[in-house]
Amino acid sequence: MDIGSAQQWYDHERKGLGKEFRAEIRHSIGLIRDNPYAYIETYRQIRRVLLNRFPFALYYVLFEESVIVLACIHANRSPEFIKSRLNIN
Repeated sequence: MDIGSAQQWYDHERKGLGKEFRAEIRHSIGLIRDNPYAYIETYRQIRRVLLNRFPFALYYVLFEESVIVLACIHANRSPEFIKSRLNIN
């Protein structure tokens, strides 16, 4: 499920909840931008930040002076699914 699909699902559950989901993602990206080393390294230099209000995690890498968000994945997914989504062998 991508961010757009998750947003639609949340909006179906409650009007405006999808917008809150997007706002939480933006907030989490801001936290990463402010302190990219604050979050746990989960797989081969890939770090993870958990969203506060929603059961999703953002996975990202640091590359030179940039932060690259690789995926937004539901936190209940299996480690095998996460690794395949992040293209980790």
